[in-house]
Amino acid sequence: MPNANDSRLLGPSLPSNIKYALENEPITSNYHQFCMRPENFSADPILSTFYKMLTISPDLERRTFVSTIE
Repeated sequence: MPNANDSRLLGPSLPSNIKYALENEPITSNYHQFCMRPENFSADPILSTFYKMLTISPDLERRTFVSTIE
């Protein structure tokens, strides 16, 4: 979770066993057709100023996408 340490949702108050599971286990469902790649998110000054990218995940073809923002 690249930027989750200072997050309100995923920061220090997140129990360590939950953090471990989110980082290492396939426990989330990602049913979508379109996604935002991290480099596109970072290149957009409006998105990257207003939102913080918290997590990234691989899709079925191992392409990375932004999976959580705050």
